[in-house]
Amino acid sequence: MVSKEKILELLQATFLSRILLFAEASLPESQFRAYRKLVLDEFWKGKLGEALDGMLASLGDDPSAREAMLDVFAVLGDEDPLTVEYRRRLSSALF
Repeated sequence: MVSKEKILELLQATFLSRILLFAEASLPESQFRAYRKLVLDEFWKGKLGEALDGMLASLGDDPSAREAMLDVFAVLGDEDPLTVEYRRRLSSALF
């Protein structure tokens, strides 16, 4: 069974993804990168690594954890250090 906390994480990631997709379509690239950093810093308050650790730990029990991680990676962008680190860790956990 999926925990209440996990559901909240998934909803937050989806909501944040929509906000950032809108901003990306509306802003010049340099402004979007600055906006994305500001939103992520404020939205997650530095707990994004903890959230990704939790998703990684629940991969065996919760198939939606993988999708949630991919959503977070999409929001962060391919060059973000957390994306690089946790994509590697996700790959290791799956294979």
